[in-house]
Amino acid sequence: MRASKQTQGGFTLLEVMVSLALMSVILTILLAGFRLTENARHRGEQKLDAMSGRLAEIEALHAQMNSAVPRMFTEIDQNQPRKLLSFRGSPKQARFLTGFSWAGDRSFGQWLASYHVEVAADGKEQLEVSEVGTPGDQEFLAALLAPAAPTTHTILLGDPADRIELSYLEPSAQGRPAAWVPEWKAEERKQLPHGVQVLWWVGRQEQVMTFIIPSLVEVK
Repeated sequence: MRASKQTQGGFTLLEVMVSLALMSVILTILLAGFRLTENARHRGEQKLDAMSGRLAEIEALHAQMNSAVPRMFTEIDQNQPRKLLSFRGSPKQARFLTGFSWAGDRSFGQWLASYHVEVAADGKEQLEVSEVGTPGDQEFLAALLAPAAPTTHTILLGDPADRIELSYLEPSAQGRPAAWVPEWKAEERKQLPHGVQVLWWVGRQEQVMTFIIPSLVEVK
């Protein structure tokens, strides 16, 4: 019999349109997933770069503190000589002589390093670390005693906080244990502190960073 049905080959226009719509949806989902993955990878790389940079800064600052130079300088005050240690510290600032530049500058053999707390317009505090090369004793003394420390290189360390304070580790002596003290007066001390501690307070949370100074030699 010739009256049998003939099967038509290929796809109908409706089937093609449905297939294209499904492919479009699948491609959109795949593209969105790719973008999310790429954005997450990019953010992860940025965080790793920032963390690596921060760790490199902290390592350089540890090296600078480890290179603190214990020296006594003589200043003429009202025609009277006064001995000053090459380190002075308060709750908001520390200045000291060091043989290491965290910026990698080799223009000078000795540096005045300054770690001081800056207050922003919103009342938040942040630790600013700066250094300046000192070609001689008089230049170092002038920078050590200046109301505001001169600077050549400056970085901000850590995040802004509600309060930041520095303290100094006084080594143990006969009948007295080691203790953290809020000041290290250059005109009263004859040796460097054993360490410098920076404390950040954000609300009730407290973060601490400790720099150890290996040299405890008393200088004359």
